[in-house]
Amino acid sequence: MSVDLSVHCAKEFTVGDLSYHSGQALMEILGLTHIPDLSVEVVEDSKKYEAEKEFICGTQCPLLMIGFRDIEGKVKLLLYDMPMTADISSEGPGLRASILAGEGGNRAGEPLRLVLGASVAMAVARMQDSPVRDNRLFFGQAADLSPEELRRALRQHGLFREIQEAAQKMFFRTPLSAFEPEALRALQIEEQIDKVMVDMLGLIKVSGKVDGNLFAKFYSLLDDAISGQRLDEERKRNLLGLLLLIHEYLLEEAKRLKDLQPLFAEVERIKQRMKKMGLELS
Repeated sequence: MSVDLSVHCAKEFTVGDLSYHSGQALMEILGLTHIPDLSVEVVEDSKKYEAEKEFICGTQCPLLMIGFRDIEGKVKLLLYDMPMTADISSEGPGLRASILAGEGGNRAGEPLRLVLGASVAMAVARMQDSPVRDNRLFFGQAADLSPEELRRALRQHGLFREIQEAAQKMFFRTPLSAFEPEALRALQIEEQIDKVMVDMLGLIKVSGKVDGNLFAKFYSLLDDAISGQRLDEERKRNLLGLLLLIHEYLLEEAKRLKDLQPLFAEVERIKQRMKKMGLELS
């Protein structure tokens, strides 16, 4: 079994934008505290070479290979001009990005390659403000999904447990059962932080709304994590990195939102949290 997703593209985009938004989607789906390092290769005349961030994705580079850096297994992204058929003419002129991941046939593809394929599709859809078309109905009965609907469908899919286990191995997460009670509690808090962060940032991305209750819950969990006995220097750095990521994410979203007061209020709260932890931004 494999995923075959596609997105209508009204404009070209760069490899840098593709990598950033794909990594952001991966972070949301898997509840990671950092954006994974991805590589993008261009395939031309049967030759592969790594693309620079400024490389423009269009019909001049019809095939891209996207993967986790230094790890086997890539996702294919094929770009082509859409034929003006009755089926898709309502989308208007432009490109179609076809994202393929998995082994084909009846055998499920590698779990992380499937989630990477979905993340790439979410990234392109967000950049193009367009839905994702699930050509094989891998995620359910709906052919067209918004990026947020695709994220929810993947997290509810029967393969998501396998995806989580593969992510644990790749990102060096030890199973919770192997830890003593205090360490287990610390990891449980971190998992709750991840989930709340995905919800509160996802809501801003999808609807442009800042939910004060979600941010309040996030700050409460953050306080629990900071006050815990297991807050060593590594965990402190991870939490600071998470806060810095949220800070940058909010500033990026501010470029497109109209009502900025609630968002900038949370930006200031995030800055104050980082200051208390020893990191002061100018």
